[in-house]
Amino acid sequence: FRTIPIVIVAFQFGAVIIYFVFVSENLTPYFSKLSPEGARWAWMIFITPLYVSLSWIRTMKYIGLISFAAELAILTGIGITGVIGIVQISRDVVPGLALNVNLSPPWMTLPLM
Repeated sequence: FRTIPIVIVAFQFGAVIIYFVFVSENLTPYFSKLSPEGARWAWMIFITPLYVSLSWIRTMKYIGLISFAAELAILTGIGITGVIGIVQISRDVVPGLALNVNLSPPWMTLPLM
């Protein structure tokens, strides 16, 4: 009778460990100059209390305003990146990439029939 809850807990624990490794592997190259030795473990230890404390939130009404601010920050970053990219392409800042380049996706040139 306790087999299913044990399997669920083991699966969730494994998924969390894999996610922590994924996050630390992706953050390590950006901050490896701070601590080149063991930077991966440092990130895993740093993010564990954050995720544990966030898992104790029972309702989303407490995190709604923070989530909204995060979404606005993401959309602002995407907008700024898009505008800077368009400006750089139009001013030919990126060498060899001018506006006369065919920017249509490759699948548009395939015959469909």
